[in-house]
Formats: sequence, structure tokens, C-alpha cells
Amino acid sequence: MSEPGVRFAWKISTFFPTKDQWIRALRCIQSEERERIAKFHYQVDAISSMAGRLLMRKIIRDHFGVSNSEIKLSRTEKGKPVLDMPKNNRFSFNVSHHGDYVIAAAQVGSPIGVDIMTIDSPSAERTVKGYINLMSKQFSKDELDALNSYEGDSQKMEHFYRLWCLKESYVKAVGVGITIPLHEIEFSTPVKRLSTKRVVGDTKFFIKGSLKDQWTFEESKLDINHVACVATVGNERVSNKSLHQAKFSEVNFDDVVEELENCNDELNDEEIYWEKFSGNPRLNVNKADRFCGCFE
Repeated sequence: MSEPGVRFAWKISTFFPTKDQWIRALRCIQSEERERIAKFHYQVDAISSMAGRLLMRKIIRDHFGVSNSEIKLSRTEKGKPVLDMPKNNRFSFNVSHHGDYVIAAAQVGSPIGVDIMTIDSPSAERTVKGYINLMSKQFSKDELDALNSYEGDSQKMEHFYRLWCLKESYVKAVGVGITIPLHEIEFSTPVKRLSTKRVVGDTKFFIKGSLKDQWTFEESKLDINHVACVATVGNERVSNKSLHQAKFSEVNFDDVVEELENCNDELNDEEIYWEKFSGNPRLNVNKADRFCGCFE
């Protein structure tokens, strides 16, 4: 396995872009990306998508030493963002967003999948027990037993989202969508509680009961409300030193765009883009929890 590559976390819940910042961001991405982002009806969704694209571009620019204008991003048939460049060189990257954060990870020599989940309570009309029962078909018997072994609703929900984060990071790493029932993608967690202070890498992974020990899942908490996971595959288990290096580095808008040049795509009607974005509401207060967003 290659050593851990880049791990970035951008807390977008505190980012309220100015007109100049939004136009600067628009100039850094391809025209088709601008059009896609402009279709969002809520600012937070547009910001999440924009942050993901900018993080990808920063990571690629830093790794290959190319101008942002040379970077061409496309999507697979399943919707996974990929780098459309001849010098790709087995370079893999992935982004995810949920709650307060957009996160991104990249690595050479291994497919990579990343996911983040906010540790939420069920809606008011449903108990934690009822919520877990509702989602029970997505978990193996052993996973459900582990879930129900935790004392207190808050610990149960934290482990629920941890398991979901693990499953989705694997799905995103293989890049083919959900082609196997999620209860057949099974995880056993020797470390029972995650921490913001260290990255855990000893979780065991099974498909249809068969141990897949070539996979590593780097698990951590960005803060008390967010769990994150990076999935990679190789022939060796990741070392403790590498796990220490695998912590997410927090970045902000200026960090990300500082060295990003404008794309070659000419930006027309920037006032229209800004007016549409700034005229949208910040949040969708009725938005349901997101599960299996896959590739983002």
C-alpha cells in the first residue's frame, strides 16, 4: 500500500461567500461545472458542490504541478469524478460532503473512497430503536448486534453513522455504485469509539462473510458531530506512522484558491451567476438526511 496522500477538510458551515469570492470560484472551474452548480436551489448545496470541485483542483494542481487551466475533470458512467489527463498515473481522488464539512482525499497507487456523516438524532416522530429497525436491512446480523450493544441512544447513533460511513467509503472507492446488498458489506470495529485525536485503521472488512484484509479504512472524527472514513486497497496494512499522517488538514477558501489560476473557459454573465446564487435561500430546512450519495 502507498503511504497516505492528501486529506483535506473544509468547514463550509462558516463560509458565507462574498460576490468577489463566488466569482473568483466560478472562474476556477469548467463551464459545465458552473452550469451544474447554478442549478442548485439552495446556497448550501451550491457551496458544497463548489467546494468539492475546488478541492479536487487544488489537489490535482499540487500533485502534478500543472496549471489549473490544464486540468480537465469528467465523470464516469456511474457519476464518479475522474481526472481526464494522460498523466493520470494511477492517481485517485474523492470528495464527500455532509453537515458542516466538505472533505477530500487523494492517493497514488490505490483506488480511494471518502465519506463523512453528521451524527444526527432521528426525526422527532421516530425513536432511535425504530430508526435502526427501519434501516436494519442494510446491516448484517453481527453489525446489528454491535449497534444494539451500545448503551444510550447517542452512542447507538454514533455507531450507526460510523458503519454507514464505512460502507459508503467502500462503495465510492470501487466506483461502480451499489451493486451488492449493503448488509453483505460488513464491518467489525475492534476500537469501539472514534476520537478527534487519532485515526483508527484496524477495522475488519468482510464481503459475504469473507475477510478482505487488503482493504484499509482510516476512521476519525473531525469534531464531536462528524465521523469520516477513507477507504483504500493494497497488499499491506497501513502503519501506525501512516495513520498519524492520515489526519485531515482543515483548510478555508483562501487556502484552496490561493494558487488556482482561472480556467480557460471564459466566464460570461458573472452578474447573472451571482444574482442567482445570492437570491437563493441558504438552507432547505425540510431536507431529509442523505444516504448513499455515492460519488458527489
